[in-house]
Amino acid sequence: MKRPSRRWWRAGATSLAALLALSTLAQSGQEDGLRQGAQFVGRYGSPEALRESLGNPLLSSEAQLATLDGATRFSAQLSFPSSRRLLEVFAQPGATGDLTQVIIAQDLDFTGRLEAVEQLPFAVSGVCANGVISCTPGTWEQCRHFLWGTRDDGRLFLQPAQVFDLGGCYCINNACGDTLVWRNLPQVLNTLGGGAVGALQAAHPHFAVSQVEIDGPRIAYFGQDRARPLPSADKPPAAGAPLPETRYLSDPFLLADALDERLAAQTPDPLSPYRLLAGLSERGTAGEKRACAMRRVIQVSEIHDRCDDPLPETILPPVLQEIGADGICRRNYDLYREILSDTCRTLEDDRTCRLEQELVDGVATYRQFNPTGLAPLPQGRYVAGSSFLHNSLLWRHAVGWENINASVFERFVDLRAGDTLAFSIVKTQHTTPSGCQHTVVKLRVETEDGEIVGDRTDGGAYTLCWNIGHPYFVFAYAVPSDGAHGFRISGGGYDPGKHSLNSEFRVRLIRESRRGQTFERPWWSRDRTYLCEQPGGHDFADLKERLAAVVTSTAEAQGRLSFEDRRRDAQGAWVDSSHAADLPQAAVIEECEPVCKTRRPKVEAQVAVAGTAVQARTEPLSFEFFYRPCREMRCPVEPGEEIVQDCRCLNEFAEAAAIMQTLRLAGRDQICSDGAAKSLP
Repeated sequence: MKRPSRRWWRAGATSLAALLALSTLAQSGQEDGLRQGAQFVGRYGSPEALRESLGNPLLSSEAQLATLDGATRFSAQLSFPSSRRLLEVFAQPGATGDLTQVIIAQDLDFTGRLEAVEQLPFAVSGVCANGVISCTPGTWEQCRHFLWGTRDDGRLFLQPAQVFDLGGCYCINNACGDTLVWRNLPQVLNTLGGGAVGALQAAHPHFAVSQVEIDGPRIAYFGQDRARPLPSADKPPAAGAPLPETRYLSDPFLLADALDERLAAQTPDPLSPYRLLAGLSERGTAGEKRACAMRRVIQVSEIHDRCDDPLPETILPPVLQEIGADGICRRNYDLYREILSDTCRTLEDDRTCRLEQELVDGVATYRQFNPTGLAPLPQGRYVAGSSFLHNSLLWRHAVGWENINASVFERFVDLRAGDTLAFSIVKTQHTTPSGCQHTVVKLRVETEDGEIVGDRTDGGAYTLCWNIGHPYFVFAYAVPSDGAHGFRISGGGYDPGKHSLNSEFRVRLIRESRRGQTFERPWWSRDRTYLCEQPGGHDFADLKERLAAVVTSTAEAQGRLSFEDRRRDAQGAWVDSSHAADLPQAAVIEECEPVCKTRRPKVEAQVAVAGTAVQARTEPLSFEFFYRPCREMRCPVEPGEEIVQDCRCLNEFAEAAAIMQTLRLAGRDQICSDGAAKSLP
């Protein structure tokens, strides 16, 4: 490690004020820092020390966690037992590219021992995210598909499946390319092991995977059983039981209810974790809350036009048509238009504003800058249009001229409050130049019980004058609000002067109705609250000016630091001043960290398809090399190791570069297969 240049003092220019006040304490502070640094290296400076000081106390009840100075010790074992290897998958490809050897090893009871070991009885030609595919070795023919599953005791197995049951599959044997497994070994292992551990966690949600390691053709999953209590002296580890949290898997809506309960409990408390975290996003920035709304509105307008005009698509039925005295057909209908009012667009497009809360049709979809996962169900709204009159013909008959019995009628009809019965005479052709006549009319309306509610049976004569096609109303009865439903209508009419030829009596039901339609939309109203940064904010111009003056004038000579300061006085004018401070003596730092190089004999015992590694080597013995930091210029040699180079400033860059280049070129084609000479890349 090279000694830092004196220029590093410039980096501390922003803290010079504090330096002036604490210059007398600088030496003691430096000594404290060096002492604590030495304590830290001594306690955590090697893998063994790290394991003893942190690893064992967290995973075992026998070791205790200690503070840095060792003065305080306490139990810090994790709440759940850990396994060195929850699951281990070993995969070895053969000459055909298929995985001819796949071994699954499991720790079922979290004792640290892989007691369940099984080997797949077939070769694997393709791997999937949730299973495997086995075909004729080296080909993609006669393929069988298997899905990962878990037995009651936690053992993994493969069950026959259909191709559509699998997902994320790809071919790995020679049918798709040479040496695909070796070239993509980490990906193949991750896919193979990921499908197995996914099936294991699906059956046992309380299993938690904490670490994954790949070592050659082996992948290992380290995990914990969060449902297994800690073992005691008189009680072995208990089997995993379903956690209360697993109920959310069967009913996800319970999670939203639990969230609302927790928020309701913590919101009133300003020191609760929820209130503290929710307020972090609002701190440090001047801002204001702005409210906006989005509304969906259906507007209805009544239209009167001619029947031959094009009819719009957005109408509220029914459409009423009527031919006037001029012979022109006219119609009446309601036209609706959907309008979306949005006052949130400006805030949504403003990068200085963030959505804090949102209510959609009364449902909170956003709360404290985060989505709640809730959504309102589609709601239908009834939109009422204009009122109109239904004019229904109940009875019609030609006018008699001898007596009233020649044109009597009787009808039963259901009426409702507000209905009107109208008795009229309509002339179809002119029979006299004047177009007038004397007519006798009788009409009676009574309930089903025989109560007479309307009577015009006095036999009075009416002098009627009208045009062709225009009715002349001689009697109308309005049904009261408390009227019954069943009514009997009877009556008749005649013309003693026999002037009513080519005329007819008509009884009509006039009923007022209202147009309307139910509209279904995903939402009708959105109410939002945004938090927007206020324009301007803090002005750092003066601070930047002062910082520039201090940094550009800072100089160090003979252990003394000098600089020029610049700040505004009470009247706002800039005032320059000179300052100086004695620097503490810089610590003497070695040019490098002394390390030593050791080696330990190692016998290559790996097994491959062709046999063991010993059978393929002329010398079965090899070495593992280690670089270890020296302690007080002594090499910490472990049992079985010998020192290759003792403590010094080692520079192994050339050797490391040569090894990396060798490994890189080992994966390249060294044979001129195409006949063209190639240079080393």
